[in-house]
Amino acid sequence: MDKLETNFMNEILEPKIKRYFHSLKKKLEEHDERYYRDAAPVISDFEYDCLKHEWRELLRQYPALQLESESIGDDRREGFATFPHLSPMLSLSNTYDRSEVDAFDQRICRVLREEEALSYIIEHKIDGVAVNLIYEEGHLIRALTRGNGREGDDVTKNVLTIQGLPSYLSDAPQRLELRGEVYIPLNVFGEINRQREKRGEEPFANPRNLAAGTLKTLDISIVQQRKLQLWIHSLGLCEKLFIGTMIDFYHVLKKWQLPHVEFFESAGSLEEIWNCIEIIDRRRHMLPFATDGVVLKINDRSLQQILGETQHSPRWAFAYKFAPERIETRLEKISLQVGRSGVVTPVAVLRPVWIAGTEVKRATLHNVSEIERKDIREGDTVVLEKAGEVIPAITEVVLSRRSPTSVPFVFPEKCPQCGTLLSRAVGEVAWRCLNDHCPAKVECRMLHFASRSAMHIEGLGDNLVHQLCQRGYVKDVADMYDLSQEQLMSCESIGTKTAEKVIRNLEQSKNCPLWRFLHGLGIPGVGEKTSKDLASSFPDVRALMAASPEALRAIPGIGEKTALDVHAYFQSSSVILMIDRLEASGIRYIHTSA
Repeated sequence: MDKLETNFMNEILEPKIKRYFHSLKKKLEEHDERYYRDAAPVISDFEYDCLKHEWRELLRQYPALQLESESIGDDRREGFATFPHLSPMLSLSNTYDRSEVDAFDQRICRVLREEEALSYIIEHKIDGVAVNLIYEEGHLIRALTRGNGREGDDVTKNVLTIQGLPSYLSDAPQRLELRGEVYIPLNVFGEINRQREKRGEEPFANPRNLAAGTLKTLDISIVQQRKLQLWIHSLGLCEKLFIGTMIDFYHVLKKWQLPHVEFFESAGSLEEIWNCIEIIDRRRHMLPFATDGVVLKINDRSLQQILGETQHSPRWAFAYKFAPERIETRLEKISLQVGRSGVVTPVAVLRPVWIAGTEVKRATLHNVSEIERKDIREGDTVVLEKAGEVIPAITEVVLSRRSPTSVPFVFPEKCPQCGTLLSRAVGEVAWRCLNDHCPAKVECRMLHFASRSAMHIEGLGDNLVHQLCQRGYVKDVADMYDLSQEQLMSCESIGTKTAEKVIRNLEQSKNCPLWRFLHGLGIPGVGEKTSKDLASSFPDVRALMAASPEALRAIPGIGEKTALDVHAYFQSSSVILMIDRLEASGIRYIHTSA
């Protein structure tokens, strides 16, 4: 269809079809903005993929709409330099429908007309963030996000924090593009969320969103704490290096000691393809990363070149995505948790249900805006889904099963723990309790200070700290060193031996690495890695307290926001008094990063 004919067809298209197409396109653009730029989607991948499939089906049925369909999906952001890819960085076509995988194989056979059976490589589809690594004369000169497929944001500094990624490749071609996925391992993701919950911060929804946000973080110290990983899976431009098959490519990556695809299967027929997919599906829950499907690739790279590509996708590769595991259950209650920073987080208390191999009793509701958007109410029947195979998420309410006496959930105006009026900063969705003496905040601070990643005071667990706070024995961390054996023994289930052990552990903790002490204080924006950076730059906490924002910013790994947060923290009179008391109790700093 030439342009004149297409314009004519556009004019005669039914107005309602064009209106629907544009409304669908606008909806996709809004979700793309949240997914690619903000790394904070409000719908599941499955829901998004269904919308995208509908959009493509309209384009297939009405070719005249092609002129009005621009490329959807662009992750470029302000604050990053943009550079072109050496070759276009395309997206994979995907499906949840088995018949479309069969059709993909049939199309390839029809085009190639090969007498011998084709060879496929089938590998895990990591739920991560696409990156393009550009090497020149063996040196890694740039790492780019996909961007709009033609050019992407320069995230080289952040990518270079990835352990195991060489910045130089011996015997490499003059120019080389390697494509991969940046991700955060599930165990790291879980620990990050546990620490956020201790600080009273909203947990991240899934590893993919966190990896995307981390990759676009300007504060390198935050990137280092997140422990990004990389998996290289394909080749872009490659000068003067012949690689015959994908298996050969993986061997070359291994020789270069690059992180690469290690889990893959080979198949030569549809029957073998589905056997491989079933194998991968069974073992995916045991993997250290989030995966949402499989990728099928033609193994022979010369056949890949014959098949070529469309405007958006290669014709020689295809993704089959696993439908999310969903199940209905009852939301018994919406509980409110107050964290160390005062953020009030709503949590759904559920009728226990099994999903993705684990029993789920609770699910995060993120914030009041999320509750209002989905109109989630106590007593509702809800659809539960494992987002990123890690955190259970409520994706929708089954309205047909809602009780006629149901009422909307009303978020309180006052802190559920201390009764202080809640506050919300401009531009934020989280409500906070600003009372530093709120029992919930005090308890969280105590637990963090005593935790294994901070002062490591064994014996001061949830139950004991809760009782000490309830009895008024501790109001800040300095009070912990004034505890008597009698006070400890007045708590339930605490005998003489346990009390003596806690006192002994408190005494031993007074000789501590400076970084552990700084981490235990719970300074806003300062995690374990930043605590070590600060400790390596100052002889003691007094020198740190006297440092200007400019001096803090000069420390490698410390960003501007972190420098301002640290400086502001040590200007507080209550913090100064607390540190005076801690040092008076006998705290002494050991200089080591171990």
